[in-house]
Amino acid sequence: MANNTEETEKLVYNIIVSSLSLSQDGIPAALAAYDDNGVILTTSSLIGQEVVVRSLEIVKEIITKESATKSLNPPDVSRLKANIRRLNDTESQPAEALRNLLQVEFKGLSINAKFNPCTAAINEVMTKTNLQSTVIVISNQNHDAEALAFTLNALTAKGNTVISV
Repeated sequence: MANNTEETEKLVYNIIVSSLSLSQDGIPAALAAYDDNGVILTTSSLIGQEVVVRSLEIVKEIITKESATKSLNPPDVSRLKANIRRLNDTESQPAEALRNLLQVEFKGLSINAKFNPCTAAINEVMTKTNLQSTVIVISNQNHDAEALAFTLNALTAKGNTVISV
């Protein structure tokens, strides 16, 4: 999903160029596509033309949905976790209050990610590939920014490489 025509064009371009590059170089890829309502498509590892064909199917389903909602930059989940760890070593009352506040933020991100379609799509693909992978994220990071940040941080912690396009 994209908020305007420009975002739609950028998303389509990134999907097509990425799939063509992966296909041309013979790099296997599993695909995950989702929207606000849920998971649209997930695949196991595909190679060559299969990646391009399935990517074109995804591109046909992209819709432009005008939204008055503006997205902030996604949270830095690894920094948030590091700050919580640092504050665990401090026993002052202000540090404890800040740690509690940061823990509330972390829990909120966790809950949001748990129920977001992007998390379901990524988890489904990861179970289909059953390997450590390089995860290429092609997203405008608007409606899914917080959930993506949280989910991708978890993937990185498990040894996967994440590349955002």
